[in-house]
Amino acid sequence: MKRLLIVLVVLTLFAAAAAAPDPELERELPGVRQASKIFTSSLSAVLSDSLEEEGAVEAIGVCQETAPEIAKNIFKETGYEVGRTALKVRNAENAPDAWEKKILKSFDKKMAKGTDPSGLEHIEIVTEGEDRVVRYMKAIPTGGFCLTCHGSDLELDLAEKIGELYPKDQATGFKEGKLRGALTIRKVLEPLPEEPAVEPEEVAPKEEVKPAPEKKPETKTSKEPETKK
Repeated sequence: MKRLLIVLVVLTLFAAAAAAPDPELERELPGVRQASKIFTSSLSAVLSDSLEEEGAVEAIGVCQETAPEIAKNIFKETGYEVGRTALKVRNAENAPDAWEKKILKSFDKKMAKGTDPSGLEHIEIVTEGEDRVVRYMKAIPTGGFCLTCHGSDLELDLAEKIGELYPKDQATGFKEGKLRGALTIRKVLEPLPEEPAVEPEEVAPKEEVKPAPEKKPETKTSKEPETKK
């Protein structure tokens, strides 16, 4: 019984340590969320106006030109690199790397189990070469707005325009509520301060203890017997 209690205490301590928030991630989280919000709201506003005023065909070109400009401005102001990626991309340059693909798949599984995509996000500090990089992803669910250009029944002129701008397009056939992709954000962090070198303590030399001189045994001189006269 005593051994079982010890095991439970150890497991509890490990779980608490694993759940403890990383102070560095806590500092970065508001910034990446704000960058995500600015990018999404800015691009949505431009696309909405373009769709309403010029139609879907023209909106495709606007999206192609505007998204990089918005991302560039965010980088200048915050230092965060913002992009979009997906398991099925329209622009081949937005294809996910191994880390992004892993997170996208985890989002997809969670949404399949009924998780609300509006709260799906992931933040992590990774090592890239000699750099420490904060990486963040936020799920983009497929909304009705997205289906105009990413659904199954595209208008012929729109499909032709997409084929012209993106010959390797994979991003059609989506259904509302499914995972469209994710925003992906990264920033190289400052190096951690080096810990001061611990100098070894000086040890005073030990005094040499000289062995005590050996005492020579006393030798008794024998007296010669006196001769009686």
